[in-house]
Amino acid sequence: GMAIEDAAVLAEILLAGTPVVEALEEYRARREKRVAWVQNQSRRIGRIGQLENPAACRVRDAAVRMIPERVSNRGLRKLVSQPI
Repeated sequence: GMAIEDAAVLAEILLAGTPVVEALEEYRARREKRVAWVQNQSRRIGRIGQLENPAACRVRDAAVRMIPERVSNRGLRKLVSQPI
């Protein structure tokens, strides 16, 4: 999904007639914060998902089941509410 967003942003900038060097800087500036946020969220979720200790996995699974849907969807709502 991020690659599609990247392509859309870069195309938008280039189609506006921005010179390539400036377009790449604008692209980086526009994407930097969103990409960093997604990377950080992915790392956090990945660390939790990669637990191998059976007891830790049971605790994780029980905790995830207890999280209300509105809370677990908070990150997704943040992501889709922001411009790409």
